[in-house]
Amino acid sequence: MQQAQTNNTHELDVRPYACPVPIIKVSNFMKVLTEGDVLKVSARGDGTLKDLSALCARTGDQMVEHIKHDEDLTFFIRKS
Repeated sequence: MQQAQTNNTHELDVRPYACPVPIIKVSNFMKVLTEGDVLKVSARGDGTLKDLSALCARTGDQMVEHIKHDEDLTFFIRKS
């Protein structure tokens, strides 16, 4: 996957929340971003990749990268 490179990277930590709250928070945050901005999402849970991939497919935003380290997941999503 490509490296996330932008001057407009925002961060959102949804690790403390259980489903469906993380996807709702990411969806709401993405709505206020400008095209080209990147959202770095810190999350947990194996279903998060599936949920965020589905969100990107629906909105047209691009998942640039995802990293798994133990239980922690990091996603970089570019606003389209």
